[in-house]
Amino acid sequence: MSKCIYVVEDEKDMLDFFKYILTEEEYETKCFSSGEEALKNIYIRKPDLILLDLMLPGVSGFEVCRIVKNDPELWNIPVIVISSRKEEFDIINGLSFGCDDYITKPFSEKILLAKIKSFLSKQDRSSLENNDVIKFKDLLIDQSKFEVYIKDKIIDLTPAEFKLLNFLVRNMETVHSRVQISDKIYNYDNSNGDRSIDILVARVRKKIGIYGKNIESIYGVGYWFKKDI
Repeated sequence: MSKCIYVVEDEKDMLDFFKYILTEEEYETKCFSSGEEALKNIYIRKPDLILLDLMLPGVSGFEVCRIVKNDPELWNIPVIVISSRKEEFDIINGLSFGCDDYITKPFSEKILLAKIKSFLSKQDRSSLENNDVIKFKDLLIDQSKFEVYIKDKIIDLTPAEFKLLNFLVRNMETVHSRVQISDKIYNYDNSNGDRSIDILVARVRKKIGIYGKNIESIYGVGYWFKKDI
């Protein structure tokens, strides 16, 4: 099945342009002129990537991005903002809402297509490397359902807690710095600071019981999930 790309843009000429170049690349392209329309359809056909304008009627592009990146079922969909707003504040603001890349208008068609291919390629590699379900002893993580079980009992985790545990277990035996962990969980918004990662780790350790001790702190570096303790 071809990759599905959502284009959310209120200018018809731009929508037609995106549809043309993406269809030429054999992507399934769905175009929406408002954020509400895109969000209404997103669960019917989940896209592999979203191209998003910020200046939209009704629900803004910022809000669309925030909703997608805070939804356990959608957060891993790459969002590329394409906007005429090119001030430093606008770009930083867009990234803080969780977008994966920010391209200003006018832009190079070739660079845009290269970025899209890069994101989709990373997605494919990730799906090959990380099965939806990973099991460590009695600990089971189901990425497709955003659920964690211990001995068939579901563990109540917040989205950030799930992302932390999922990241550490799927990369077990590898030490990650607090910055790397923060980047993965908070989509490169480092305003949360190192202390927020320490607090998050403490909460996850408590919730996963006997497996909490597998999350070890490496002084001056960060954390890892260790197989043998």
